[in-house]
Amino acid sequence: YEGLSQPLWVQLRVPRDAAPGLYTGHLVIAFNSTGLAPLMLTVPVNLTVWNITVPTIRDANFSNIFSFTYSQLGHYYGGNLTDSMKKQYFSFVAQQRIPGDTMYLSQLRPIEDYQILASEGAQWMNLIDVNSAARTGSFVSSLEQRNVKDCQSYTQSQISHMIEVLMPQVAQMEKLGLLNRSYVYGFDESPASCENGVRQLFGAIKSKWPSLRTVAVLNWPH
Repeated sequence: YEGLSQPLWVQLRVPRDAAPGLYTGHLVIAFNSTGLAPLMLTVPVNLTVWNITVPTIRDANFSNIFSFTYSQLGHYYGGNLTDSMKKQYFSFVAQQRIPGDTMYLSQLRPIEDYQILASEGAQWMNLIDVNSAARTGSFVSSLEQRNVKDCQSYTQSQISHMIEVLMPQVAQMEKLGLLNRSYVYGFDESPASCENGVRQLFGAIKSKWPSLRTVAVLNWPH
C-alpha cells in the first residue's frame, strides 16, 4: 500500500562451531498482491563471525533475572495467549541468553512452565513473591512495600499461609529435580524497617526447606 512502512526483523543464527571470518550472501524479499505487479528485492548481507563463542544461559558463569512475564504478551494479542506462543517466547528469550524468569509472581506458575524454562537452560526460577503468598485474600507486592509499613511484621497465620501456598509447588519441583534451581523472591528495595518481616518470612522458608534459596533487594544503609 502506498505510504505504508513495514519493518522486517531478520535474525541470523550462527552455528556454534562456525569458523570465524567474513561471510557474504543475500536475502530475497518477494511480494505479491492482487492487483499489483509482483515485487522482488535482493538485499546483500555481509556477516563477520568473530573468534569467540558466547556461552548459552545454561553454561554462563553470570546469571540474571529478566522481569518480563509471558502473561504481559497477551495484551499484544487480544488477550489470547496460547501454550504454543508461550513456548515460543521462552525459546526466543533463551536464544538471546535471557532467562524467561521473573521476580514478581503474585501467584504460582504452572509446573509445565518450569519444565520448559529448565529445558531452555534457565539456571534460576522463581516460585513466588513471598509477600503475596503471605497475604491471605490480598496481594501486596514487594514493589508496593517500598513505601508502606506492611512488611515490618507478619502474623503466624500469614506465615503459615505462605508455607501452605508453596508446599505443593516445592514438592513438584523437588520431584522433577529442579529445586536446586528454585528460589523465592520478596522485599524489593525495602527499607531497613522491614528487617523483622524479612527474618520472619525467609526464616520460616529456610526452616521448612533449607535448600530453597531466598532472594531480596534491600535498601539498607551500610
